[in-house]
Amino acid sequence: TWQCASVLPSAILHINSQQVQMAHFVQQNFDTEAIAAHDIGALAFYSHARILDLAGLASHDVLDWRLSGNFDTDDIRRMSEDRKVKLAIVYDSWFQGEGSPRQFWIGPKLPATWVKAGEWRLRVPAVIGDLTVSFYATSRTALPDILSALDKYSPRLPPGVQYLSPRSQTMTSSGLH
Repeated sequence: TWQCASVLPSAILHINSQQVQMAHFVQQNFDTEAIAAHDIGALAFYSHARILDLAGLASHDVLDWRLSGNFDTDDIRRMSEDRKVKLAIVYDSWFQGEGSPRQFWIGPKLPATWVKAGEWRLRVPAVIGDLTVSFYATSRTALPDILSALDKYSPRLPPGVQYLSPRSQTMTSSGLH
């Protein structure tokens, strides 16, 4: 138990620096809209967004597809289109697989039609899902609104969180280059 207690302050700081910031960003900019995400705790608590949970904990159709071992990129695209999702917030590293039940938390690749709008990167090792969270527009028409919202919100990010935008970096779906 002492090991858990020793990481607790860092975990709290990292969750605030990433997940709580994601939730406030959504609350202030996309509060009643449909979004896709897979780390949904703070998003669900702080916002009224309609969340397509790509992990499946809150979206039973996603869970059914994941458990069947047939969850693929086309399912993500179709479910997002059906729900009119315009923003997705994910850890890219969690979407590099084929959706196998043996690798339950590693999902299929994200749709190629999604456009990365930005990333928030923690500058120190963290006790969270990944150091970098990515923001995607699910269509080119959604991109300007998401870019604008990220640009406006980024000055509010806590110290230790770096905002990377396509305007300042060359970005691809696999990260910065």
